[in-house]
Amino acid sequence: MERFNEINLLAEMAEENTKPGGNITAINALTRSGMVLLCGYFEGFVREMCKEFVDELNDLGIAPSLVPVRMLSEHVLSCSDKVRMNKCQPFSDFIARVEQATPLQLDSDKLSSTNANPTVDTIERIFNTFDIPMVLDELSINDFDVDDMYNFESQVSESLRRSILQKVNGDVVKEFDILKIIESKWAPKKKRRRVGYLNTIDELLKKRNRIAHGEGFDTVTPQELKEATVNISKLCDGLIGKLTSKLAEMSL
Repeated sequence: MERFNEINLLAEMAEENTKPGGNITAINALTRSGMVLLCGYFEGFVREMCKEFVDELNDLGIAPSLVPVRMLSEHVLSCSDKVRMNKCQPFSDFIARVEQATPLQLDSDKLSSTNANPTVDTIERIFNTFDIPMVLDELSINDFDVDDMYNFESQVSESLRRSILQKVNGDVVKEFDILKIIESKWAPKKKRRRVGYLNTIDELLKKRNRIAHGEGFDTVTPQELKEATVNISKLCDGLIGKLTSKLAEMSL
């Protein structure tokens, strides 16, 4: 978490260059590099935090029956992969530990893997495995002015609406009746809103990717970099809280 202070330092250095006589090139270099660094530190934080969670869980020595089902499933898959390579001992050990109700040693590296890409899907996949579902939705609702992470969208597109209106010669009453029939047959789609921390992560990765791969020249203001750092730091705090609560729950 202390590494995020480096990002703020870059933002402050960039702000100094916004004063008269400042170097515009330096501003862009500092803020753009800060955004890439922020993404890297965030990915490393998620990976190490989740690795520590699994290591702590191993240290608790809980019975296999108390391990979240998805974590157990990932462990079984890992053992099965070794069987395919004619290494049957890990699977035999797993069976014996389940039969004797003795603690498992879960693979913390495998269970915390982000594939160097801390996307919304990656974070939620890891936390779902830990039996902490919809973690980003919950934290977004708590920390942002968001009431609901979903809305409903009609499956009738604008082009279809226009076609229907033309067919009924502009009769809006007939158009309404036809649309009502269609929508009674095909209910509106439930669509997840990219708000709160979902938007924070999406925007961070989008800018990181464009900067790192030289796609265009996205500018990043010092204020934008500071705000992104604050939001990512708050998100990290929230994720820590969720994992800490889960450990406390499992150690009872």
